[in-house]
Amino acid sequence: MEKNILSETVNDMILSGKKVDTIKDKDEIKRVFANEGIPFFDKVIDFQVSFGGIWYKIGKKFYEGFQMDMFYFNTFKEKYELRYFRKENGKYFFQCMEYHYAGDFGPCIDEDGKIYHFCMGSFFISADNIEEFLEDEAIKYYMVNKHPNWLTRGAEKSEIDEFKKTNALNKIKRESFSDKYFEWWCNTEETIFIRIDLVSKHNRAEVYCKDQKVLEQLYKSNMPASLFPSLYYN
Repeated sequence: MEKNILSETVNDMILSGKKVDTIKDKDEIKRVFANEGIPFFDKVIDFQVSFGGIWYKIGKKFYEGFQMDMFYFNTFKEKYELRYFRKENGKYFFQCMEYHYAGDFGPCIDEDGKIYHFCMGSFFISADNIEEFLEDEAIKYYMVNKHPNWLTRGAEKSEIDEFKKTNALNKIKRESFSDKYFEWWCNTEETIFIRIDLVSKHNRAEVYCKDQKVLEQLYKSNMPASLFPSLYYN
């Protein structure tokens, strides 16, 4: 599998997390697939070999963290099993990560190595590969390491375009960013970060900043913002 070079921030995020035992051997992975009657796919297996069993956290207060792994150990059967898989429109999808808060269903990887989030029974593409997904996550990791708490609110793309006219923002670039699913922007002082979702119909955005006045400028409102990372994740 062709791999993009991970940034220093992603490597820091991965190295700072814990590692747990899981299936990493290719032949063993293939046996599990065969037992389920599923064809094996090189990019899916490569993901598990490279990233299976790695946890990472965004902020020290997050509950447990995010675990990359397609498998869990069934203590009753005393064997590893796939977390979840599904075939839809002729393509296989495998849950490849578990978010350990709020009972969220983690992201999935398809047979081509693309990453999706799962919502309301449907798959929505997030990244062309796991490297792009992790680079996206790592920007939030970088933000929280720089300042432990941020104010955040949603925005429309039109509001962001208007905001850019009076605020200098720089587009964040990474080797793995395809510019098809999202964009990240920040100011020079790195006190404002904006993530624009290019997949959603309305190009929704999330604004993260250190100053309530910035949000008031964006929304012409003094409504309070949410805290990121949310206390809900403690």
